[in-house]
Amino acid sequence: MTYLTGVGYLGGSVAGGGIGLYKGLQTPRESIGIDTTKLKVNRVLNAVSYRGRTFGNAWGAVGLFYAGLESASMIYTEHRFDPACSVFAGAGAGVLYKSMNGPRAMAVYGIGGGALSALNQAIQSFL
Repeated sequence: MTYLTGVGYLGGSVAGGGIGLYKGLQTPRESIGIDTTKLKVNRVLNAVSYRGRTFGNAWGAVGLFYAGLESASMIYTEHRFDPACSVFAGAGAGVLYKSMNGPRAMAVYGIGGGALSALNQAIQSFL
């Protein structure tokens, strides 16, 4: 459980940091006025830390939901590895992640999580 949460947090932090770096460097010069090197570095660091923290927390939460649901479904199937457990966990993680945004968002993220988990299982079965 801690592995998937940690990997999700680390992956989200790295991806968010990359997006923050891109956004920090893309700020138009007209909207800033005087733009010294110190201000550029500060702007980039702020963008990296904001996006990295946001993405890391979100992906870590999804990893925690996925790991918990996968463990629960494996207990239900008497510890037999079944690809359906992973698909269920992916769909459930999407639903739990968007549970405060209404039923439509829950359905969309649940279908997306289940589809990504099914794709992952299909790729693993071929390799």
